Amino acid sequence: MSKEEVLAEFDRDITNQGYKPDGNIIYRIIFQHAAQLILTDRLGVIDALRYWLLLRDDPFTVFAINLIQDLVIKELKPDLEKLRNDIESRNTLLPYYNEWVDRALKAIS
Repeated sequence: MSKEEVLAEFDRDITNQGYKPDGNIIYRIIFQHAAQLILTDRLGVIDALRYWLLLRDDPFTVFAINLIQDLVIKELKPDLEKLRNDIESRNTLLPYYNEWVDRALKAIS
């Protein structure tokens, strides 16, 4: 699968709910799907999460950070470090987002 196909799958996970779930429920749904997809299409999942990191937009960036942590995707460590530096230099997001980034970096190190 390509990045676009993985993102489309995740988008369906978000929009196919018969109700408006909160962020935690959406995350659990995406996590379950990503955990399956990463076994067969690691590169597609990595590229999709890299895209979400580059959006610098909550909730997608936070979803990506948490998925990287929970699925232990070491390939995205440089991307997390770049995000951390951008947050620290106040180029994007608020400083408290680095708590999530630091947790993810620790988990994949």
